[in-house]
Amino acid sequence: MMAASAMAARVAASPVGHGLVFVVAGLVLLLVLAMPKRDRVNGCIDRVELGLGLTYAHNCDSRHITRDARNLQRYLAEASPSRTRPVHVLAVAAVTHVLSPVLVPLAATLGPLKPLAGELLPFYLGAIVVNAGVVALSWMVLVRLVGAGSEALTRATLMGLVVSYDVTVAWFWVPHQILMNLLAPLGGVLAFVTGMRAAHLSVSARAWLGLATAAACLTYGYCLIWPIAFALGIGYAAWTEDRLDPRRMAVVLLPYGAAVVVPLLLWLGAFALAGREVAYEAQSYGQFTWLGTAWKQGTVVRDASARVAELGAFLGGSLGAWGWLSIAAAVGLVGVVSRLLPARRVVTDPVVLGGLVTLGLMLVFNYLQGYHQARLLMFPLLLAQVVILRLLAIARVPRGVGIAATLITLVQVAGGFLGPPTSMD
Repeated sequence: MMAASAMAARVAASPVGHGLVFVVAGLVLLLVLAMPKRDRVNGCIDRVELGLGLTYAHNCDSRHITRDARNLQRYLAEASPSRTRPVHVLAVAAVTHVLSPVLVPLAATLGPLKPLAGELLPFYLGAIVVNAGVVALSWMVLVRLVGAGSEALTRATLMGLVVSYDVTVAWFWVPHQILMNLLAPLGGVLAFVTGMRAAHLSVSARAWLGLATAAACLTYGYCLIWPIAFALGIGYAAWTEDRLDPRRMAVVLLPYGAAVVVPLLLWLGAFALAGREVAYEAQSYGQFTWLGTAWKQGTVVRDASARVAELGAFLGGSLGAWGWLSIAAAVGLVGVVSRLLPARRVVTDPVVLGGLVTLGLMLVFNYLQGYHQARLLMFPLLLAQVVILRLLAIARVPRGVGIAATLITLVQVAGGFLGPPTSMD
């Protein structure tokens, strides 16, 4: 038994183990190009035939994102929908320039996309490389949250789950920040879990975590829930350890909070002081309402029932039968595992709690935003899957994580061929 475990560990750490993960990711993502696509959603998506049964969904936002990356001077000087997402724009620009010896010749071979992308096509490819980084980071976070260990096969099945998730299927090949809807809920859970042990981290470690969080917030606004989840993790740990001292909690939070706030203030404040548009979605389209503004307008309380009903209707329609089945399975598994382990061990597990906290924060975010597109409402499905896999891991069900992740992947891949992704609406 010990010899077998050692062999599994060596395989996981070997190039063969890593190669298995890449093979699974590559295979599923290539299958995505053969899956059905939506056409002319709100006049913003064009379905492009690539040949050999492969299709591409071109999103109208891709042009302005890649145009900003191609001309950073214009991006800084003129109003842009990506004003609050500079990290994504700069990442696309940097990747495209560094990999230009490869991306430029490759772009020349993609004739069907040239009428829509034109000279921006190399930047389209650079954005897809950035998307690959988001997927890889999401997978790493998922592996950490589940506690899947070092077995290569289990890690590969988790990669399969990530790349076959509805949001990934819809947006991986599209130059857009929307793929961050994959990382945002996973990062929220990780932020809560990390916050629970923040008191044991060094000041510099907390500051670096804050900078990483600020970078995520300047990539996609949904990540604004991360600092709140981190602070709630600190509070929960202090409460459970009977050390609920506000001053001590503030000292623990300060390095992280300062590292989050300062970059946001520097970037957004510079444009505000210059009298320029800061948040395009909020200022031009009203896609988000800050809590203070909503309170002054009276919409937090006055329109609460109507807004909750509206959010619930959109949420139910976005998740569909598969989403609600996954949530029901997660709830049922809590009951089953509670019989195998002490119930307190199950309901107080940091990842399970982090999933519930993240669910609540994202629902509040959407409630305030009042902009209920399907891509913003798929997160309960992913959080339910995280809870399912985590419960199997802590229950020590032999190979349960790998089997469950494989089944989820197969269902998601099959669903991808039955109809266009829900999050593409």
